[in-house]
Amino acid sequence: MMRGTKYSTLHQDDQQQQHSEDEEKQRKADRMERINVKATALAWVVVAAVVAYYSDIVNIGLSDEKVNRWAFNIAVVSFVSNFCIMIYVTVWVRLYLNSFYHETNKISFIGTRGT
Repeated sequence: MMRGTKYSTLHQDDQQQQHSEDEEKQRKADRMERINVKATALAWVVVAAVVAYYSDIVNIGLSDEKVNRWAFNIAVVSFVSNFCIMIYVTVWVRLYLNSFYHETNKISFIGTRGT
């Protein structure tokens, strides 16, 4: 009887160790994927900055007479409004409304626990 208990305990320990090793591998894979995504995004930003710098886009946009001012102004307004919407969605909605959502779920859960 003792042998069966020892072996089942060892078997359970092996399963737990294998499970923790699998979790560690998954965390490492997730970390590497996140690093890869961040590095790719950084590379795109650097390439865009280099292209903007070497094409002298700011100087041409502000001082060249060949630029259609009406279309350029519309493009600037569209870019700024799009940038503001992006900041709103990534910062305000993600941080504030996400925490508000979790708080309201906790409140409604506590209120309905007794019924």
